[in-house]
Amino acid sequence: MHDRPVDAAMTGAEDALKPAVAATKLTTKPFDYKDSTSFNFVTSGQTFDSLGRQTTVSVYFVKNQNPGKWRVFAGPSGIAPTDLGSMTFDSSGRLASTADPDGNTITPMGKFRLAIPNTVCASPQIVTLDLSRTTQLGSHASGHSGGSSTVRSAPTQDGFGASRLASYSIGGDGTITGTYSDGRKVALGQVLLANFANPHNLQHLGRNQFAQTSESGDARVGVPGTSNLGSIWGNAIESSNVGLPGSLAGPAARGATAKRTHKRSKRSRSSTKH
Repeated sequence: MHDRPVDAAMTGAEDALKPAVAATKLTTKPFDYKDSTSFNFVTSGQTFDSLGRQTTVSVYFVKNQNPGKWRVFAGPSGIAPTDLGSMTFDSSGRLASTADPDGNTITPMGKFRLAIPNTVCASPQIVTLDLSRTTQLGSHASGHSGGSSTVRSAPTQDGFGASRLASYSIGGDGTITGTYSDGRKVALGQVLLANFANPHNLQHLGRNQFAQTSESGDARVGVPGTSNLGSIWGNAIESSNVGLPGSLAGPAARGATAKRTHKRSKRSRSSTKH
């Protein structure tokens, strides 16, 4: 069994967080993550450190006085969030630009970098929050201040917690696929095959092992099923090329013949004794 810790979640994820932020009234209070009236919307996602431990990261959106502009804050739950900068949308609700707290343009657009301290994870790590597909679309659904609502698609991440190798399989092309205890399937490696110009001249080492010789020629290694190489059948048992009835009857018949020969030889010796 092998533990499989992986790096931080949401790093480089295409759609790490994709809230569709609705146009709503301004928030005039200074931002305070403990005061829900000081921000317009909050969403969250999971990150995992190098040991596979999980941390929840919350992202807060605050409506700015400028039309189509929002402030973005983020941080691990229970810790004062970091000011990541701002997002600006055009008149169609599409994301037009993103900037850091000092007003410098963020490129690629919408990808904010958040530093997570080692107080909440195994070691300090940088997580990329991908908000590039965020939109500002007005809505008149109930349940949100100002008569509009905020909609979020399910966040995704590219990190995972620690898990164990539960099983593995080998495909026809030699690919070894491991299935982990959390249900993920990962390609672990590939089995390659080798052929020789004169395989009968390989040196037999015993226990089904052979070694290359000058007479056998060099090994031609390739992927199973290509270049005249055979295929691999996972979870299969090779059948015997000898029939079971015949293999049992052969020794029995030879034993009976030997027994009759021994009797005739004994009688022959008894005759010559007189």
